[in-house]
Amino acid sequence: PKLHAMGGPRPRLYHALDRWVHNVARALRAGAITRQQLDAQILALGSPYLEQTIQGHVFKRPHGYAGDFETIDAFYRSSVSTHPRCIRWDRHVQSQAATRAVRNRKEYFKALVRGLAMRNGHRLRVLNLGSGPCRDVRECLEESPDLDLRFTCVDQDPSAVQYGAGVCAGFQDRVAFVRGNALRFRGEPIFDLVWSAGVMDYLDEPGAIVFLRAALRSVRPGGDVVVGNFSQDNPTRDLMEVLSHWYLHHRSPRQVLALAEAAELPVTELRLGMESEGINLFLHARRQTQ
Repeated sequence: PKLHAMGGPRPRLYHALDRWVHNVARALRAGAITRQQLDAQILALGSPYLEQTIQGHVFKRPHGYAGDFETIDAFYRSSVSTHPRCIRWDRHVQSQAATRAVRNRKEYFKALVRGLAMRNGHRLRVLNLGSGPCRDVRECLEESPDLDLRFTCVDQDPSAVQYGAGVCAGFQDRVAFVRGNALRFRGEPIFDLVWSAGVMDYLDEPGAIVFLRAALRSVRPGGDVVVGNFSQDNPTRDLMEVLSHWYLHHRSPRQVLALAEAAELPVTELRLGMESEGINLFLHARRQTQ
């Protein structure tokens, strides 16, 4: 509350705020304080914090879930609030390692699409599961006009579908949108790439196995499935959980590969990649040709 009264944390206080967050996280896990007590303190910050900061948005969950399309697009665009008492809060969030990793994830996707398209005769058909704001899709199309790219974007949130269609305005002939659950979506095996940036972050082990099997069924023989998952080595985890109620299934590289093995995927290649922060892991699986 004192920081908020000062107009949010100044850069010289970032480390102090992060230490406080880590201490609170330890106290929560030890049962020294309750989630209800902490939430009462966050709610007491009131407006404009709850209404006009990224953290307040995630805490309130206006779309019913954390990590919604508005939040991810705010990360992609490095946007900050225009309210004078909220600017520093958003700058602090945008400086976090996990936020940088999300931006890196977009670049990872664009490089992946371009590389596979060049290998595939300058064309690629992509199924994007849990597509969110589709800023990455638009940038692929804008930055690679020499490639024949087609995207099918699936999201269960109708607001996300509408938002993504707006972001991709002008590319209606190359981007199709489907409202649907990523776990239940059954596409024909015509896609060269099935991509999912963050769906598996929200799935427990049985759900993740079902998801991986479904994703592989939608890619053509010889095609690729690439699925992201936040690593256990996420230094922003406490901030996400303490101030934003944002909980993910963080996994180690070994755990991500173990999910693929448990799913018994019929693949010829299985490997793990990561973006430059080492926070977003990417499982790469290539479907057998027979």
